[in-house]
Amino acid sequence: MAAEIFYAEDGEIYICPHGSNIDASIQARNRYKYSDYVTEISVSGGGRDIEQIQLFGKTSGQQNSIQRELPQEVYETSITAIVKDYKFNEMVNGTGSTSGGVTTVSGASTRPNVDIYYRFDDGTSQLQVKFANATAISTEMSADAEGYLEETTGFKCLAKDYEKKYAADRTAGSVFPYSGQFA
Repeated sequence: MAAEIFYAEDGEIYICPHGSNIDASIQARNRYKYSDYVTEISVSGGGRDIEQIQLFGKTSGQQNSIQRELPQEVYETSITAIVKDYKFNEMVNGTGSTSGGVTTVSGASTRPNVDIYYRFDDGTSQLQVKFANATAISTEMSADAEGYLEETTGFKCLAKDYEKKYAADRTAGSVFPYSGQFA
């Protein structure tokens, strides 16, 4: 059996206002598609730690104790993209104002939460990771010797709003509501 590996070329990245239906049409998917200038993504979080609670008494020579499961941690994702406009910065700082063709984004605005989709389809298998109702929490810009400006934006969502779907054979069942390869 061949190893199943998803490559960056198999993936697409969508970011849309929370509650939007990106699968409603090809136009909707294209409007919220960010894949074309994303260079890196990462996902972390969701840990489920426990704590030990010491009790009175002993059993088998050891002090009695129980363990208590702590709430699941939030999930985090970061997206690094080549800077081509103000959209990622606006997700952190809120909607900017435009005057005379210049858009200014500052930290004084409120911002809506977003839904983030990482979708991979290698022609046989499919994988989708969704961060619903995610809040943009940080942004960092940098330039490297290759001469382009990148921005890394961090997002967090509650564990209940994180979802991962996988289909080993997309002909038997697709994890995406629309059929076939990405449009």
